[in-house]
Amino acid sequence: MRRPARHDGFDRRLIAPMILGSVLNPINSSIIAVALVPIGIAFGAPASQTTLLVSALYFATAIGQPLAGRLIDLFGPRGLYLAGAAFTTIAGAIGAFAPTLSLLIVARVVLGLGTCAGYPASMSLLRRETERTADFGGFRPTGMLTALSVANQTVAVVGPTLGGVLVDVGGWRSTFAINIPLGIACFVCGLLLLPREEKHRTTDAGERPAGSLRRLDLPGILLFAGLLVSLMLFLMNSEVASLWLLAVAAVAGAGFAFRERRAADPFTGRSDC
Repeated sequence: MRRPARHDGFDRRLIAPMILGSVLNPINSSIIAVALVPIGIAFGAPASQTTLLVSALYFATAIGQPLAGRLIDLFGPRGLYLAGAAFTTIAGAIGAFAPTLSLLIVARVVLGLGTCAGYPASMSLLRRETERTADFGGFRPTGMLTALSVANQTVAVVGPTLGGVLVDVGGWRSTFAINIPLGIACFVCGLLLLPREEKHRTTDAGERPAGSLRRLDLPGILLFAGLLVSLMLFLMNSEVASLWLLAVAAVAGAGFAFRERRAADPFTGRSDC
């Protein structure tokens, strides 16, 4: 049976899932660095192809993190946190047994989508704890924010070292397989420790249920994704022949701004329109 949550201060049971979920992305961003060469040798792929493993996760994270934040606003942090942990576990399994480089790139995309939910979920939980304890004097989130920041930076620094150890001990596939126990641990922590969402939760305005998919701004999401992908591809290969990508980014950015200023429930936040 779950213990009742504290009402007068920060619920310390949230610390473990918050830190564990938030470090999944930085550790996977840095751990792959030492595995690129052995992956290239295993698949006979040049560096221009293996570096796609790096950019695939960045693309997925750049698009997935603000989307995860929006979905957390609509459905609450618990469900997205658990979904992210499940995606992380699945991505680890795909990467551990991928027979081709293409499937390995798919694993990194799934991994980016899975690991990008932890930090927005942690921020949502911090905000909720601040609001919950407001009548009891509240708590200062500075300490928890510092802990999250230190954990993320430390993991990013030790990631290449950890990757080197994993490659030496279990080969390059172990840098993907490590996400299986990490994802399972994250899922179990979230399942046991994160608070369940209140049923029939409504928005502050009381207009639509907070969990309604109708509040998801799909055109805004697609324009945002087009803006980021085209801009990042141009920056990765900024040549005259790639100027069309900059044009696509400009058009997508203008369309995104136009859409968000007029959407009833914009992707980037609420609107009074």
